[in-house]
Amino acid sequence: MYGGLRCLGNRFFPGRANAASLTGDFVGALAGFDKARLYIPKGGVGVTQGEPDARDTSDPFAAPGDIPFGVPVARPVLGMPCQPVDVAPLLVPPFSRLRAFLELGILGVVMLGAALLLGMLLDQLGFVDEQYNIDSWGNVLGVAVNGAAAIVCIIALTLLRGGRLAEVGLTGRRLAWNVLLGLGAFLAAIAAFQFIGLLITFLAKGQPLNENIGKIKEMLPRMHWLQFLALSFWVGLWEELTFRGFLLTRLRRITGSWWAAILLGAALFALPHMGQQVALAVLPLFVIGIIWSVFTVWRQSLLPAIIGHALFNFAQLFFLFYYKEIVAFFQELAPPPA
Repeated sequence: MYGGLRCLGNRFFPGRANAASLTGDFVGALAGFDKARLYIPKGGVGVTQGEPDARDTSDPFAAPGDIPFGVPVARPVLGMPCQPVDVAPLLVPPFSRLRAFLELGILGVVMLGAALLLGMLLDQLGFVDEQYNIDSWGNVLGVAVNGAAAIVCIIALTLLRGGRLAEVGLTGRRLAWNVLLGLGAFLAAIAAFQFIGLLITFLAKGQPLNENIGKIKEMLPRMHWLQFLALSFWVGLWEELTFRGFLLTRLRRITGSWWAAILLGAALFALPHMGQQVALAVLPLFVIGIIWSVFTVWRQSLLPAIIGHALFNFAQLFFLFYYKEIVAFFQELAPPPA
């Protein structure tokens, strides 16, 4: 199905990202066609190109994605002539399961070490009180340093293995479409957050959400809106690179299933927020993690998730810290009572 949609789009709109090819990519990615993908080259003869499983080789560090092969189908496939589509690097991560475990372990050690060193540094700079609570500006510094450590570690692990940054979603492929779909990722996250928030408000009478607003305001200082925007995009960049670009692809290699990797990755994305927000805030973040993971797998790029994540964070911070200014602005625009 998805192959036909892609061929249809490429037939009438060669070289363009169109609705048919986008739909074909989405259906193919979520249907699990990441181990063997059907192509219909010129002449109408179908072949499959895929990857041997890492368990079938004696070398535990073999790179399955580096050994493409073609296997004829049982009978010729009659279809619209179409140029073969390049295998997206995110769908065929060229490393074994053992290597995926090792790289996740290395990133965990680096992040833990960075957090310990950062804690000592913040203590020396006076950002930590006697109860070991970190000052709000210390939290901002912590976000910046932890993000930098994660980005450097992920890029180093990828390049030292001889891989490409596209393997973790850092690609300019179909840039315009992915920027536009970033707005879709933002709106989908807002819709999920509002819907689950209404359920929590109804079931728990709104108390957890009120507590969550207070915890976020205590965690961050009031800054200029441009500073909030820069912070939001920085967090969106390094968290998406960590949880979607790096963690998601390694979980895919370990579990052998995109859906298992998406669900497990969304849980690992939501759980660390429990230390910063109330426990029930994990539920909307889990669903939002699934949404951004689906966009990443579908588009083979982190750009939609990064834009959606950054805009989601900025919208929350802007309305939390500038609520009074927003209300006053719209009151001035309202016509005076007759």
